[in-house]
Amino acid sequence: MSAFIFFDYLVTIILCKHPANEGNLLARGFMQNYGIVLGLTYFDLLMTIPIYIILCVDSYFIKSTTGHSTLAGLFTDVGLGWIVAGAHFDGAISWLSEMPAIVGQLTGLVLYVLIVTFPSINRGNTGRYLVCHKS
Repeated sequence: MSAFIFFDYLVTIILCKHPANEGNLLARGFMQNYGIVLGLTYFDLLMTIPIYIILCVDSYFIKSTTGHSTLAGLFTDVGLGWIVAGAHFDGAISWLSEMPAIVGQLTGLVLYVLIVTFPSINRGNTGRYLVCHKS
């Protein structure tokens, strides 16, 4: 998940020459008040905190409800994949091409699900749940 956020962050910093070019109004406000690099950094840090809280809560509930862990993990993966990976991938790609937003979001979602799913199949568990608790 962090890779998608960093990809969007890096591409935006490299290609954004003026805050008015940023499509996200909240990020644009931060960039206008604090400058492009510092404003985007503040924005990404503040927007990332709730994501990690959700992952920590999800990790706790998965440990507590082993019978429902597959279904809860699926909803978490698809929900966060669409909201975070899809939106950030689309945000980064929008600087590089003119593809429709839905195509960029779906591409980001599919990449995220593939990244999360295939290592989990090989290990027999999901490594993303190791974010907030000790083994």
